[in-house]
Amino acid sequence: MASQRVLVVGTTPDYIAHIDTRYPGRALFLTDPVLRRASREPAPDEMSELLVDLMQSDRVMSLLTEHLSHYGLELSGIVCYDCEWLTLAAQLAARLRLPYPALPAVRLSRSKYLTKQRWIEHGIPCPAVKLVAATDDALAFARKVGGEIVLKPLTGSGSELTFHCEDQARILQAMRIIAKGLTQRGSLPMYQPDNESTAYIDPRSAVVAEAFIAGNEYSADILLDGAHFEIIRIARKYRGDDYPFGTTLSYELPASDHELHDYPQLADILRRAAESLGLQRSLCMVDFIIGSEGPTLIELTPRIGGDCLPPLIEMSCGLDTIALALDFAEGKTITLPPADRWRHMIGRRLFAAHAGHIRHIDISRAAADPRVKDIYLKRAPGHRVVLPPKDYDSWLLGHILFAPATRPNIIIQADQLASLVKVEMETEDDQKRVSVHPAGR
Repeated sequence: MASQRVLVVGTTPDYIAHIDTRYPGRALFLTDPVLRRASREPAPDEMSELLVDLMQSDRVMSLLTEHLSHYGLELSGIVCYDCEWLTLAAQLAARLRLPYPALPAVRLSRSKYLTKQRWIEHGIPCPAVKLVAATDDALAFARKVGGEIVLKPLTGSGSELTFHCEDQARILQAMRIIAKGLTQRGSLPMYQPDNESTAYIDPRSAVVAEAFIAGNEYSADILLDGAHFEIIRIARKYRGDDYPFGTTLSYELPASDHELHDYPQLADILRRAAESLGLQRSLCMVDFIIGSEGPTLIELTPRIGGDCLPPLIEMSCGLDTIALALDFAEGKTITLPPADRWRHMIGRRLFAAHAGHIRHIDISRAAADPRVKDIYLKRAPGHRVVLPPKDYDSWLLGHILFAPATRPNIIIQADQLASLVKVEMETEDDQKRVSVHPAGR
């Protein structure tokens, strides 16, 4: 009898190690060979991982077919945790006849412009939006909306090349930085053109302008399965004034803000937002802001929330959302933890303050604090840090998960704990000079 596996498309070695260690024999991983070569985590056995250039979809399908036949495997579902491979996952699912969000819906969700166009058509609250090809277009849009705007790539992730522009000078600067950044990133999977899409827009040259929305920002995971809809979790996001716009420093889970209770229509808005994109059965991550006009949606993507959210959620209520995605892919019954099981937890992300090579990271003082439940470092000595806007990934060092005390406020506590993580670096300006600084300050 053939062994049943969930196909996991294009995820990172840390997720692979998590699944392979906790749920051995559960998944077959399609992995980028470049990520595997740079990985600190052990690789699964040869049956459980297929190394292939994921940019070549036809070759992926051919090698996958051979792999399944060679090892006597059958696929019971398909899941993708990473934005850049959602389209590939949808293409594979269609060819393999596995349940997954339809390709047109995935394409819509991948475009920050087309998503909002569709939401506006369906009356879903979101910022005014325009695709801008030149600086004059961005300036005209700012005049039209009568205020501050946000400029960002069409298909980027998180805060990458995202700028809050208060005036003309900032718009001019942001457009130059984005244009240069997209040129440098032209070969990356996140920014590859989808020539087969009927609404083709080249993400390597497109810039999205949105009206700036002031307010508190949140992140949610939702479950949509036909008529059944549930909010899995809502986390409050906290930013830092001295960090690139859009950078989340901390997540609070569950979100404790009373303003959420003032909008009982929020669940209906989130459900309609997913359905308006053509999603019928999916786990989705949604970012939204609650401002003076109520909830305003910023982004929705058909995958669970990433970053430090999976371990934070598990620490709070015991739910492993990485495993939840595997269960959902196989059509298993999903039971979510009741509201009274969620503990108040904070996830503080750790960032390098300087470019250079990491010499040493000391977490001992932070680990000794009784509030701290877990510290995860994704970087090791020797790692080269490149700061934004050149690179938005290498400066992220890891995270701290902690249960906050009653006083002082959670932002102060998060910053205090981050300051206890000491990072020694050799700067690129002078390899002989070593700077010691707190992470993320």
